[in-house]
Amino acid sequence: MPSTISPLATRGLGTGGGDRVYGNKFVIVSATTGNPNEVFVLDTISVSTTKGTDSEIAALFTILPTIIEQLPGMQGLVYDKALRGRDVTKVHDVGLHPIVPVYDKTGRATEVVHIAEHAFTLSNGSKKSFDVFATAGHAMIRGVAAGDDHWIPLQATKITQHPNTTGPARVYTHYRVPAGSACHPSWWGATCEVRMNPTSLDGVDRGEHLRALPPDDERYPGIYNRRQMSESLNSWIKAQVPGRRARTYGQDNQHIDLLFLGIARNTMSALYHRDRVANAPPGDVAA
Repeated sequence: MPSTISPLATRGLGTGGGDRVYGNKFVIVSATTGNPNEVFVLDTISVSTTKGTDSEIAALFTILPTIIEQLPGMQGLVYDKALRGRDVTKVHDVGLHPIVPVYDKTGRATEVVHIAEHAFTLSNGSKKSFDVFATAGHAMIRGVAAGDDHWIPLQATKITQHPNTTGPARVYTHYRVPAGSACHPSWWGATCEVRMNPTSLDGVDRGEHLRALPPDDERYPGIYNRRQMSESLNSWIKAQVPGRRARTYGQDNQHIDLLFLGIARNTMSALYHRDRVANAPPGDVAA
């Protein structure tokens, strides 16, 4: 199974086209192999105040632990800008890597915030401390070249998790000063580790400002765009019901309908995947 998942919301009753929508809301957690016809429903849950899942986020974190238990190879969670800082930290806490944008409601450049002072290991093995800042998801340090003070974006190289005896694991992103940066050459290749889910945020919500994979990283589109493939699942489900309206009344009845549609879609996706793998040219590695 693929390691990235994308939670989506679909409404049981609705007209679409920009009209006001009435009905019941569900969260669908799905996974894709990266091929448009191969989208798999992992679980569904209704958004219900009576059941204590009064938001999409509450519903998502209600079903995530079970999915993670059944899919131990899962690595990442793809979501949209509705995932705020405290929820980004919760994604780290459950052992997944959040592939989400940095929330910026105003549409303006995200402010620069101070994360903490960190000890960097230089290429010669010595230590040097730098203040690490964040903006638009990037971790940065200040550099000086030709008399100008400027920012040097750090490059994320890997993510590690260190288990605790109790509570969530400690999640660290390993950063490196890129070679060729406008700073003293002795800084090139310097490395540090920044914790992504600290128990004490020291007044800074790191989940709101910092990403191991910021949105303008060249690796980001190939992973985040899988969400768009999963979004097509909503359109497919709505296309199966007459007039894009639910066939039944009541949240429980509509949930049963949704489960049967999920089974049908999973069967189709499995057949597409089997045929693609069977017909792949010799030597090609199929997902």
